[in-house]
Amino acid sequence: MYIKKLQLRALHFNVLILVGFSSLLSSCAWNNYPKYSQQAPATQSSYLKDTDITSQVKKAIASDSVLDPGKIHVTTNGGVVHLSGQVQTQAEIARTIQLANQTKGVKLVESSLVVVPPLK
Repeated sequence: MYIKKLQLRALHFNVLILVGFSSLLSSCAWNNYPKYSQQAPATQSSYLKDTDITSQVKKAIASDSVLDPGKIHVTTNGGVVHLSGQVQTQAEIARTIQLANQTKGVKLVESSLVVVPPLK
């Protein structure tokens, strides 16, 4: 009985350390992750209002079968779209930037998306 209590306490301690360590890593990665910018094609001549651009980018992300729109945040200021949040792969970052760049009125896309692989 005593050994089972010790094993249970050790398990709880390991879980607490794992949770604390993973939250520390994610906060460090979130704050120190480099930002990337990619210029939109120069052929786009008319610019929409920022709120319209944000809505269109969010709609494109939501309609993509791979991306999780609940974890990707979109803001627009002066035609510059800023993407932030978490995705599961580098390919998802590229796809999100591509969708934003394809949106009418986008001048530039800045991304601070972070890759956070799913827990197994």
